[in-house]
Amino acid sequence: MTQTTHCNQAENLRFQNNSGISRFICGQHARFICWDCSSATVTQSFDYIKEPHILAYFFWHYANLNHNQSGYNTSVSPASQEDLQQLQHVEQHLREENTSHHEFCIIMVPDRNIPKVETPFIISFPLKYTAHSPFGRVTRLLLVFNMEMKEIIFLKDYWQADVDGMEKEGDIYALLESKGVPNIAPFGKGNDVRHHTTLMHTPRNEKWACWSRDIVPFSQYRMSLDIITWLLTLFESSWEFVSEIADTMMGKTSFVDSARNTNFLLPQHITMPISTVMSFIVTLVRVTS
Repeated sequence: MTQTTHCNQAENLRFQNNSGISRFICGQHARFICWDCSSATVTQSFDYIKEPHILAYFFWHYANLNHNQSGYNTSVSPASQEDLQQLQHVEQHLREENTSHHEFCIIMVPDRNIPKVETPFIISFPLKYTAHSPFGRVTRLLLVFNMEMKEIIFLKDYWQADVDGMEKEGDIYALLESKGVPNIAPFGKGNDVRHHTTLMHTPRNEKWACWSRDIVPFSQYRMSLDIITWLLTLFESSWEFVSEIADTMMGKTSFVDSARNTNFLLPQHITMPISTVMSFIVTLVRVTS
């Protein structure tokens, strides 16, 4: 018989916690498992009957951690009654969109140019789109209420590899905007979420750690688009389908022509191929305001 606690297996807890600590018990032996979206660190097995002080020390230290230290996602908080009054005209729509709705929460999104400046959005919770694994990018696509614009928009939240050459989506959108490329989604807010980085890649070089392959660190990125997007497969007529394909081709052609006519080079800090940058032009979606 095994028991795992505080591992945040429930879908709604994955969005509230950036990391977790599990206690795995099998008979009278136990292990601790500390994990985040990059990997997990598993301790040696110990006999908690003969060595009860190990569990006692763990619970004492854990009880004295603050929210950041315990892995709690401080960028998400319950919505107040004052907040809820602002979305009365769209509340029913958000509830119907998320069949798992239980409550509304506030989620903070950092600014593209000044990350310390954060904008609050209201989301339906628990989330409709949630990954089934605690590891990897854990991409979430959400409809949220923009408290500044007073309307529903699109939000994307995910963890991306924190390595050289990994570009931020906000920078790519800024590049396309500067070149006047048509038919790209209007970027709203977006940047790395402060202090939300993985740590489980750090113990692998310790003397006590067993060998493991290279582990890539992750940082959490969150962004909004000032539109609502739908899959192009949901087109209502052949005219709508062809029109969206034409808009996409126009945007890509404009970007290629700009690069050819001006001998355009990507900024030094953006190292991805131009063909990859082109993928940010609206494709395979139907856009509605």
